[in-house]
Amino acid sequence: MFQRLPLFNVFQDGITSSIRPTLTFDTRNNQLFPSAGVFIQGSVELASKVFGSQNEFVRYQLTGRFYYPLTSDNSVVIS
Repeated sequence: MFQRLPLFNVFQDGITSSIRPTLTFDTRNNQLFPSAGVFIQGSVELASKVFGSQNEFVRYQLTGRFYYPLTSDNSVVIS
């Protein structure tokens, strides 16, 4: 009965083997202290019995960061 619920196997023990390909688009002018540019990253993680996993799931993740300087010397940046 509970196996059809979306969060059924979230807290199960066992081996989890997964693969997660990631695509990244990065136009930041500095990776540590950016003052201009865009960083967008998307990934899909798949855990399946095919990879030897006892827990099965698909997880989607999207991250986006935008940097825009407000002053000419880049001392103030909106992110």
